[in-house]
Amino acid sequence: MAATVELLLFCGFLLTSVTGTTLEDKTVEPGVDALFTCLVTGLSQDTPVIWIDPDNNEISESDTDNFVIGQGFFMWGSKISVLTVKSAKLATLSSGDVLKCKVRSDPDVIKKITLTVPSQVVTTWCKHENSFLYEYVDADTFFDNLADAQRACLAATRCKGITQEPRRNNRFTLRARPEVNNNSPTGETSWVIC
Repeated sequence: MAATVELLLFCGFLLTSVTGTTLEDKTVEPGVDALFTCLVTGLSQDTPVIWIDPDNNEISESDTDNFVIGQGFFMWGSKISVLTVKSAKLATLSSGDVLKCKVRSDPDVIKKITLTVPSQVVTTWCKHENSFLYEYVDADTFFDNLADAQRACLAATRCKGITQEPRRNNRFTLRARPEVNNNSPTGETSWVIC
């Protein structure tokens, strides 16, 4: 859907209109930084594009814990501004929150993006004492704690479970096959998603 906002800019003696494109609502993935772009045409290179948070406050470029704002690049009268919302900040947002992009000198918003934040999926792991899972995802990768191994397993497409190995200082390894062998000769413990 395209929207046009008239903005009077004095570029020498030239009056210009600004055209912005409104994006479709965006679904963001929890735990991952999200990238948003705002393309505005009919601007001079020095015209700043700003971002507005869901509480209608201007997002500060100094708030680098939560956001990264890039004025992008300018070409043929068009400017792209890029907003990165860091994963920790995304975790505080809700579905239906709206981010806005606008030209600082114009009261009209150029673009609104409504976020859809999927609810956090709770993963349940079943523990199997004295067991192991077949086939390493990567035999050279170990984790010192179960929580880190679980996060890594959920992020790895080949991972089907985790085995804790006493012979390797009780470190945790990612496994590629979900079949539980309940007869570990070394007293291993395994976890698979229930």
